[in-house]
Amino acid sequence: MSFDYEYQDDKYIWLTNVLALKAVDSGNFGVGCILVDSSDNIIAEGHNEVFNPYFRSDRHAEMVVMDKLKT
Repeated sequence: MSFDYEYQDDKYIWLTNVLALKAVDSGNFGVGCILVDSSDNIIAEGHNEVFNPYFRSDRHAEMVVMDKLKT
């Protein structure tokens, strides 16, 4: 897949959309999240896990990413 380099964030938007679709596919709300460092490296990614595999109100996509960052 190629991206237009005029819009440098497109690759990140694409990835968050893929993660959102993964969330929907697993029975959750469609939200994806990534964390990018100052060198444009993706250092953590995740998606909403509030309802599946079991209900946890704290498993929003952003918190999933922050939990991955801590480990």
